Amino acid sequence: ATAFAAAAWPGGGGTPRPLRVSLQLERQSLSDAEAALLLAWFRERARPLLVLTKLWLFENELGDGGAEAVAGLFGPSLQEVHLSHNAMTNKGLATLLRAVPTARDAGLRPLWMRCEWNVLDLDGLEAVIAQEKAARGLVVHVPKITSAGTKAGHELRLDRTPPRGGAHVQLPWVSLQKQPPRESAVLRATREAYRQAYRGTMPAVPAPPVQRDACGGGGDSAEPAA
Repeated sequence: ATAFAAAAWPGGGGTPRPLRVSLQLERQSLSDAEAALLLAWFRERARPLLVLTKLWLFENELGDGGAEAVAGLFGPSLQEVHLSHNAMTNKGLATLLRAVPTARDAGLRPLWMRCEWNVLDLDGLEAVIAQEKAARGLVVHVPKITSAGTKAGHELRLDRTPPRGGAHVQLPWVSLQKQPPRESAVLRATREAYRQAYRGTMPAVPAPPVQRDACGGGGDSAEPAA
């Protein structure tokens, strides 16, 4: 992990200003428990000394518990949060959005929050966004993905233009999510075809014979007399 300081002591000595920091912890296999330790460290030791402006936490193992810990690091100076390629669900995203301040430092663009390639349910995404807007007026913008054209060198681009009136948060590429493991349609169809064929060709199993005693009655045969 590497932290890059972007501010220093004021001229002439005195009390140092908090350092503006970009915290880089990507590709560290961080778990939810380790994210909680990071939050505890920040609250106990770093909060008076550091101002977090960017959080780089992509390609870790953070689920909804990790999202809750990361949300505790949010502040009015935060500009970017990179949480792609983790394991958050809509619950984790809702926790993050609740932590975004509606009153942010003057002059900042909308918070750039990368949450693609998690396990978000896109059908429920609009409800999560609408809930925060209704609760406290948080405006979340999902930039549209458009064709980049033949001369761009890549196929897609984002339209980052915020809605009229502005936005507090932008969620780029959020429509790109991991799919939960499931049986493919081809495999499912093949398995069903074999099941039907097996049912049609398997010979009927005859009923077990009924054992009769010497008197012609049914049931178990009696043991011979001693």
